[in-house]
Amino acid sequence: MTSLSSIKVPVFEGKNFEHWRLQMENIFTYQEVWDIVKDGYVEPAEGVVLEGAARILLTENGKKNSKVTYILHQGIHESLTDRVIYIKQVKETLDGLVSYFTGSDKVKKVRLQTLKRKYELLLMENTETISDFFSKTLNIVNEMKANGDTVEDSTVVEKILRSLPEKFESKVNAIEECNTVATMTLNELLGSLQAYKQRLLEKIAAAKQVEETLQSQVSWTNNQGKSNAGSSQGGYNNG
Repeated sequence: MTSLSSIKVPVFEGKNFEHWRLQMENIFTYQEVWDIVKDGYVEPAEGVVLEGAARILLTENGKKNSKVTYILHQGIHESLTDRVIYIKQVKETLDGLVSYFTGSDKVKKVRLQTLKRKYELLLMENTETISDFFSKTLNIVNEMKANGDTVEDSTVVEKILRSLPEKFESKVNAIEECNTVATMTLNELLGSLQAYKQRLLEKIAAAKQVEETLQSQVSWTNNQGKSNAGSSQGGYNNG
């Protein structure tokens, strides 16, 4: 049996509980104390004195329980020690950890599935600003990460490009044709789209100004035509 001091015990910090549990199970099995973790043992009632083989078994179980307790203390981060510090029997304690953190993992998985659906269905509205859409997207991405998912920036860049309205189509095509999607950062994409949107607004404003100028010229020409017609008619009557 390997000395406890030579064993590198994995430290559980609140994440990836199942992976940690399997590692600890291997250590307990190797140290020949898994039976105490799995089955526990029964302490005699107060005042009952065991003799012979029963007393020897109780002493042996107590030693195993102490060994598991020592190993468990090495494998729990200080922020979680309140869950194991007052151990009497390790089976009850470990059963509690499994119940708490496995349940938590299941809740995270369900929440992550919901967030992924929300992420995939996300589209930018025509009335929405670029910065608002980025914020909304990154809020969902951060929630996904908090619930155990790994999302690369390049994946988010691709998602945003897929989710833009039709008015951004030429810009999206330009980015894709330049093969910069894989290396483009989110800040670079944000700046590029904001600059493109500003140019669109300037073009719209310029076109509107031209249209208003033309309308003014047409209106002035029509008014002049009516004025000239009126003057001609007045001159004819005077004659």
